[in-house]
Amino acid sequence: MKHNNNESKIDFQVEEIASLTGQLDIKTKEAKAKAQKIVQMTKLLDDQKFATNEAAKDNTELKLKIEIVRNTFGSLESEKRHLDLENGDKASLLEIY
Repeated sequence: MKHNNNESKIDFQVEEIASLTGQLDIKTKEAKAKAQKIVQMTKLLDDQKFATNEAAKDNTELKLKIEIVRNTFGSLESEKRHLDLENGDKASLLEIY
């Protein structure tokens, strides 16, 4: 009878080990899938960071170009006022003569 009881315990433990092994296999597959997802998400995040940095660089470049255009426009306006005054002075002198 003791022999039969021991066999029952062994059979139960063998079934329990098989069940735990199956659960471990499932958990291992899940962990691998999650690790792969992390790798994919990390790559996507790196790509997004790169794109954001490129956009920031482009934005800075455009801001500098806008500043150059504004300064050029301001210089041209100033030059135009100067020429208008100069032409006005010449017209006044021509009226005098």
